[in-house]
Amino acid sequence: MKDHKPAQPPLILVVEDHPEWGESLQAALARDGYRTAGARDGLEALMLAEALRPDLILLALALPVMDGLEFLHQYSVASHRDARRAPVVALT
Repeated sequence: MKDHKPAQPPLILVVEDHPEWGESLQAALARDGYRTAGARDGLEALMLAEALRPDLILLALALPVMDGLEFLHQYSVASHRDARRAPVVALT
């Protein structure tokens, strides 16, 4: 008989440059049983999305370093190569 590990809860990447908003959102999601990761700018989000393969991305559009629209473009290009792309919800 195979050992069956329970599936992990979905991972949500929260991309928000206002620390208090991002942390509050991550805390609320964690209380509801989700795993979370956070990024403060689009470039960090792009690196985390590639490394962690989240199930969902919550994305602020006004971000430093790389804004949300540029993130979407770069994420689309990068994920098109490997066909694994999480849905993205824009936070405005």
